[in-house]
Amino acid sequence: MSYFGKVNCDYKVGERYEIFSGGDLSVVFIRGAKDSSKLICTFNSHISGERMRLIPELPLKGGWEAEISRSGHSGLFFISKWNHWFHTREIGAAIESCEKILDGFEKRVVMGASLGGHAAIRLSRRMKADVVLAISPQFCINPSIVGGFERRWRTEHKEIESYGEPISLDSAIDEVYIIYDDLHLVDARHVFEINRQIPCQMFSLSDSGHSSVRPMADLRLLERMFELSIEKSGNVRLLNDMKDYYDLNWMRSPKALQVHADRLPISERLGFLSGKKDLIGLERHKVELGLYIDKLEKQLG
Repeated sequence: MSYFGKVNCDYKVGERYEIFSGGDLSVVFIRGAKDSSKLICTFNSHISGERMRLIPELPLKGGWEAEISRSGHSGLFFISKWNHWFHTREIGAAIESCEKILDGFEKRVVMGASLGGHAAIRLSRRMKADVVLAISPQFCINPSIVGGFERRWRTEHKEIESYGEPISLDSAIDEVYIIYDDLHLVDARHVFEINRQIPCQMFSLSDSGHSSVRPMADLRLLERMFELSIEKSGNVRLLNDMKDYYDLNWMRSPKALQVHADRLPISERLGFLSGKKDLIGLERHKVELGLYIDKLEKQLG
């Protein structure tokens, strides 16, 4: 039975409904325009200190909220109010508050990037997910476990009171897909550690950096993620198609070009970037690449 037969139709199409609100996180539901049996659930990514200070005046939105709304799908958005990787005592109550919505759909696709990718995998069984897509996820950030290779987010780790269940066969579902940059050594190690614990299929986008979302946005690949279904062979075909498209077009992404340039000796960076044409992607990424080139020109005289 589709959503319309099982979930209260008082939810109006396109309106934001806060299903849960706590000190650590909130959950927002937006009913899509499509009479669809699929629900897309997301966990947001890391929040910068500057953005966090603006939350009282400009509340956070859910991960890919605008893109999911444009796709016509219904979305359930878990939004952290500080960087706890969804290790918070509120997570159980938050998920429980969404049970009627989760049960109202035949297919539940759970997604997230970086911090959100970690949560999407770790909480997938509790979310009754059918499919998980995690982009550049962490296995965990606890230095006692990953301190040998992970140096980022140590400040955030100190603020987490306690860690909940780890990524394991008990917490994660069977159908997990991971997109990541295989040349980003720390991210690749996290993916390796995840794959030691659970079966997952990995799709590498070389020179996509952390997180791979940015070049994917340049190449309009985010929208394609929402085509994931509960048919495994179709999902593998879709993600392979996305990888093939990226491999053919990555040099048209301003963000991927910048990631690749950063991996070259500084004396070779301008030469690599000169003459690059037919760039596509987000305008802010084009501006950032222009500023990056200006800085290189000043450094090299």
